[in-house]
Amino acid sequence: MEAILKTGLRMVPNRMRYLVNDDKTFDNYPFWGLEKWGHSIQLYLMTQVFVYGTLRTGASNAFRMKGARSLGAATVKARLYRVHDQFPGIVLSEQLEEVLYGEVFTDVSQEHMEQLDCYEGCDAGLPQSEHIYHRVLTLATLSNGTQVEVAIWEYIRSVSESDRITSGDWLLGEA
Repeated sequence: MEAILKTGLRMVPNRMRYLVNDDKTFDNYPFWGLEKWGHSIQLYLMTQVFVYGTLRTGASNAFRMKGARSLGAATVKARLYRVHDQFPGIVLSEQLEEVLYGEVFTDVSQEHMEQLDCYEGCDAGLPQSEHIYHRVLTLATLSNGTQVEVAIWEYIRSVSESDRITSGDWLLGEA
């Protein structure tokens, strides 16, 4: 670590991956990046995302995750609903028994995140009143028990308990 500090770079626990210059990744495990003091270097934020519905591998819009790398199955504490009679929507929860099943993707670029925001109806070009989801950070638990911070799209309109999918798995109810 001292050698890094002497060069003006330091490791920071930022829960995102930085790519510097010619797409060289500087990290130690997925949650460390490099920070440079006093110099303007372009940093590209790479984010991890949790997908729980049509973006999951094998689902109807999985192609939208092309270019990202799957870390595999994971869970988040949330309640899953069928909204607008056809789409998945979630409400995050703190209840241990409320489990949402999905998948974590890593190496998601900022540009890719903006495309996903547009797909989820929460892009910057829309007035806030027209947003259906909003992107938030939460913890996901990978199948090996590791917890990772992920971006997730939470439904922000009202939901009906009669539309709740109690299995917590959209793929079980989507077909």
